[in-house]
Amino acid sequence: MAVEAGGTATQPMEQAGITEDVIQKLQERATVLTQERKRRGRSVPEDLMPQDSIRSFQTLASHPVSFC
Repeated sequence: MAVEAGGTATQPMEQAGITEDVIQKLQERATVLTQERKRRGRSVPEDLMPQDSIRSFQTLASHPVSFC
């Protein structure tokens, strides 16, 4: 360990954090996942009930929630 003129010790710099290789892999995975989410969001599930059917629903009973 060397001491500078100001009296502070200099230490070798160690790199900390994520390597560029790991960052690249994370970004590639994020891109793939984003594309999959966008693709899934564009399509309507086949088993989803159509809006017209839901509009024809009738309320048979209503049970208000009471907060004690």
